[in-house]
Amino acid sequence: KFRLAIEEKRIHFKEAQKQHESARQLMTPVTVCTIDHLLMSLTLTREDHHLIAFNLANSCLVIDEADFYDDFTQANILILLTALHAWKVPVLLMSASLPDSCLPLYQATGYDVKKIYEDESDLERIRCNIKSIREYESISELEGLLNKCIKARCAIIYANTVAKAMQFYDWFCGQGVTPTLYHSRFTEPHKKEKEDILLEKLGRKAWEEKLAEGIVILTQIGEMSVNISADIMLSELCPIDRLIQRAGRLSRFSTTGVGELHVVIPTTNGEIYPAPYGTYKRGASWLPSPCLVSTKDKLAVRSYSANVFTSILNEVYATTSVQSTKAQTNAENLKQLFITNWIIGSMSTTREDDAETAFWRSRDIVGNDSVFIGKLEQTAFKNWSDFNATKNDQAIELPVYLIEKGLKIGALYTENVYIDEDLTKVYVANDGLYNEDIGLTLRELTTIDNFL
Repeated sequence: KFRLAIEEKRIHFKEAQKQHESARQLMTPVTVCTIDHLLMSLTLTREDHHLIAFNLANSCLVIDEADFYDDFTQANILILLTALHAWKVPVLLMSASLPDSCLPLYQATGYDVKKIYEDESDLERIRCNIKSIREYESISELEGLLNKCIKARCAIIYANTVAKAMQFYDWFCGQGVTPTLYHSRFTEPHKKEKEDILLEKLGRKAWEEKLAEGIVILTQIGEMSVNISADIMLSELCPIDRLIQRAGRLSRFSTTGVGELHVVIPTTNGEIYPAPYGTYKRGASWLPSPCLVSTKDKLAVRSYSANVFTSILNEVYATTSVQSTKAQTNAENLKQLFITNWIIGSMSTTREDDAETAFWRSRDIVGNDSVFIGKLEQTAFKNWSDFNATKNDQAIELPVYLIEKGLKIGALYTENVYIDEDLTKVYVANDGLYNEDIGLTLRELTTIDNFL
């Protein structure tokens, strides 16, 4: 928000810094932040966490896309909601795909929630037709469908992994068509540019002016907040709540149009390849999640209204999934941190941008690190805020095991930087591995390692 304004001298750096700090402490009239920021404030491991918690207790909270959190983070959110209920904070949770089975979870926090409220004015209208459901192992097996997308000149393709998204991208380029590719391996500024391009090609204004045109290839990052539409969609099989989000971008700006959806099921050696909707054990194979298998069993070639989608959603998630012991223990640690640090200051302190302590994490993401997309022009930073500003513009997050493989094949290397005179090692991608069109590619690595 501030970087360009500072460079163009529309706002002084100190004033921007003051506004940003006010937002971080929830002192602005409206604040947009991550759930991690709110959860971290409950640890009270920094002095300003007390101020953030106080301001949160005097706010109202809206949690959007509530269904996107896994059970580990959901367990943390339930602790947060329990605290908010004690503080009498009004809360609104919003989602396009919350099953009825989630109600007991939220009721357990103390809130008197009796039903999920929804817009019931247009539930029976047919939203899309699933025209085909088929398995495939090679992109070439889908040439008929992909050529149909080319002929239509306007289509959305959802791939479950970055590697598969790049395979789709390569196929279209081989046909002389350059699609728009959007996944998680772009820097934040380039993600913003990608979303602007998507809106220009397939956004509401493009449709209203009859200028909508283009083929876009998305991963999970394109399931939310990207307000685009097409009349034809090809989607790899995913759990029903994810499929509902994807299908929401079919004929999105029409009250009469019916989108055409083709569901394709990726396989390897005759078995479903469920990544990332499953569990992978090194040296073994993928085990698909029960919700993915159930979705596969319940989908059929037919017409779908909002009511039909909701019915399948409630069948797939008929019961609340049991939280893992790890998720329960971690959430309990958050509660104990709040109790322990409420009056007596924490013995262990955290940095401003941390999302974990020695005994607690906001998300079950272990072993991620930043990779800079090219050689750093600056290797000395005044403080962590200065370093993080550069990291936000020039780095992406990758799992450590993927970084290790990148180092092994020579795709990545390490460079030393100084942050407040402290020596820190960072990872850097070799020239040519990143560009604004396809993001960071480590094509020498296996499909399994490329799924994030």
